[in-house]
Parts: sequence; structure tokens; C-alpha cells
Amino acid sequence: GATWQRTLFVSENTGAVDMASDPAAPDVVFASVWQTRYKPWLSYFASSEGDESGLYRSGDGGRTFTRVAGSGWPEGKLGRIGLAATHASGSTRVYAAVEAKDAGGLYRSDDAGLSWKRVNDDRGLGSNYFGHTTVVPGDPDTVFVMGRSIRRCTAGGSTCKIFKGSP
Repeated sequence: GATWQRTLFVSENTGAVDMASDPAAPDVVFASVWQTRYKPWLSYFASSEGDESGLYRSGDGGRTFTRVAGSGWPEGKLGRIGLAATHASGSTRVYAAVEAKDAGGLYRSDDAGLSWKRVNDDRGLGSNYFGHTTVVPGDPDTVFVMGRSIRRCTAGGSTCKIFKGSP
């Protein structure tokens, strides 16, 4: 940590909010970026999605990043994205809790981010309040998504129930 080099920069209005990597393949790194401006007097009424918000993938340990697009990844303005990665079936599995007006929910990639599927369309899974996602160690089909509440999602993310907190 004595020296640092910036490897992902979108703009002065957008910052990285989460990162994830596969413990079995540490060169595969994902970073989510979020474009938003909160004004205290508008925070409950202003949109938290932005054109620059999105997901980036690195195959070289984070030295370079490429924006993820297409292949099932949601299009349009996105909000905060919570990430988790694990190793499953010989590849990197990635979960992304995506905040978006029309395409929000929980997304999963089973091929290191090359293709995506929305496994749960509950828009409450993507949250600008607090977006953190984590996979249960040793169980790549169970993920916890933290927002206004904590949800335990099983069956590869398709079934989610509130574990703690309010809906």
C-alpha cells in the first residue's frame, strides 16, 4: 500500500462503490461504479440512477478494466450495484444486486461475467440505501443481499426471503 495507481476512472461524477473477485481466480476482478449526486434536501425524491453507472471487468488482476455491456446485462440508467463473486462449476460466478427503475433485481453470471441472467426481478434487492452482496462460503447457490433489509437468496438467487430487518 505504499504506492497506488488509478486503473479505473469514469468521471469526476462517478466513483467505484464495490469490488469482487473469485478467490480461486484472483485475476478476474469486478468493480461497480455509481453516478449520483445527493443533496440532503432531495435525497428521498431524486433519482439515484445515472448514465455512467455500471459494471467493469478485469482479467488481469485489476490493472485494466472493460465496461460490461450486452449479453443479458441491463441497459439504461443504473444505480448502485452490490457485487459478490465465488467459484462454481469450474468458473467464476458473479452476483450483482442492481438498482434500476425498470431492470433492477439480482443478476448472476456463471461464466466470469461474459453473460448475465436476471435471476430475481425484485427491484428491492438493488438499493441505494446500502448495497452489499455476499456469497455463503462453500455454497455458491446462496447469497445474502443487504439493503433496507437483509435477504437470504437461495436456489442461485431466484428465491429471496427477508432474513433480518423490514421490507
